[in-house]
Amino acid sequence: MTKTRLFRLWLALGSVFMILLIIVYWDSVTLSYGTFENKRNSVHIKGPFSVEADPSRFRSIHCRLYPDTPWCPRTAVF
Repeated sequence: MTKTRLFRLWLALGSVFMILLIIVYWDSVTLSYGTFENKRNSVHIKGPFSVEADPSRFRSIHCRLYPDTPWCPRTAVF
């Protein structure tokens, strides 16, 4: 194989792989958070937990979506 054909094959396989990833993970949501230059990169959302108790806001988002979860406060007002 020449370098050009190999590169084209790599591009084609990469495209197929990306399409498969999109199909497989289409219904998925990924959340992440972190700190960059002393600024927090997180979702700004009201929730039953303070930012100190829930810095990723995962628990707050989870309790909004699934309020009947045992560890979610029952008196939470959103």
